Amino acid sequence: MTDDVNNDDLSFSPLLNSTVAEHSNELELTDSEVRKEDAAITVQYITERLIKRVTQQENLWMIKKLDLTLSTKGHYIKKIKRIENLENLRQLEYLSLSNNVIEKIENLNHLHSLRVLNLSHNQIEKVDNIASLINLEVLNLSHNNIAILPYRTFKHLQRIRKLDVSNNCIAEV
Repeated sequence: MTDDVNNDDLSFSPLLNSTVAEHSNELELTDSEVRKEDAAITVQYITERLIKRVTQQENLWMIKKLDLTLSTKGHYIKKIKRIENLENLRQLEYLSLSNNVIEKIENLNHLHSLRVLNLSHNQIEKVDNIASLINLEVLNLSHNNIAILPYRTFKHLQRIRKLDVSNNCIAEV
């Protein structure tokens, strides 16, 4: 437990090619320590800088795919706790935030182009704030802490063709 985690210890999928550079404000990556069992979990914030590094794309509005699925390396783990700072990803079609510590589905209402959303292996207890995702076709909420799955939650998701809620503790639908 003496080694420090640096940004290279995160395992992200390289995604889009970048071609055009644009001026934009970069936010600094900041981490805070959280202890869980014997492992040290460091909270990783979603920032413009992180998104640009992962996608290798300077123009956030051009990004169509973003995979922030984290893998663990060693005894230290970097995990995302909140869905945030995605406002400028207007063309985003694929978003994966699997294997994190997200507790709440939030800040997705501007992602109207989103077709695939993977929030598996998190700590989500309630499925809400997804009604604006009208183009969503695939939603993976497996391996969370969901107990109630109200039908009205999916009322506006007319294009949904695959919904995975396996490995939850659903008691009421």
